[in-house]
Amino acid sequence: MKQLFTLSLIVLVASVANAQISVGMHAGGSSKNVVVGLHTQYEFQNHFTVGFNMTAHADKINPAFIQSRFGYTIGEPENGVSMQPYIGYSYGIQNFEQKNYGGNFTGGFQMRYQFSNIAAFYVDVNFPAPKYTMFTVGIAGIIPHNCY
Repeated sequence: MKQLFTLSLIVLVASVANAQISVGMHAGGSSKNVVVGLHTQYEFQNHFTVGFNMTAHADKINPAFIQSRFGYTIGEPENGVSMQPYIGYSYGIQNFEQKNYGGNFTGGFQMRYQFSNIAAFYVDVNFPAPKYTMFTVGIAGIIPHNCY
């Protein structure tokens, strides 16, 4: 029964996929210091997206953030520019020894420009915690829906 459920879930997810799976890296700045990170995203046929983002400050003072994101793509991602407002949950890890870590709800806005069928450029404004605002620029590799 468990295997049947897993197989059904895989078929459902694969059948509703339309736009893309994308994986990328970004760099930028926050209200505190320079940040770098990784970004993954899966877009469904109805333009809803599910993503995972990991961004760390380049210093040892400010936290690293691990985020889950749920958004909606406005525009046609395959044809150039698209915009994506999102919400999610952000978990900040600053210092385990001093027990300075915890989670917050996050929100933000991402603008993407798909310049080929396998690559996109993106700009992201993100609010991962009450005292932090991040602005990042990145590039993502895309696996088109006809490849999986």
